[in-house]
Amino acid sequence: MGQKGKKLIGEKSGKYYARTNIIARFVNNRSIAPMIFNGSCTAKVFETWGKQFLIKELKPDQRVVMDTDAFHRS
Repeated sequence: MGQKGKKLIGEKSGKYYARTNIIARFVNNRSIAPMIFNGSCTAKVFETWGKQFLIKELKPDQRVVMDTDAFHRS
């Protein structure tokens, strides 16, 4: 961490780097229906995960609770 008022020089270039992410449902500290993908999580990625992975794992009486990220509301 740099000192207040002093320039801090770091090794990170500030350029974009590819990112790998994972979406999963957690129940009792267990990961269920994981999906690994490259790039940002968009509404389309989230919808694909829901249709191809999550729905297959849900039982009839289970509910899904989500936070307020923009891709959840699309």
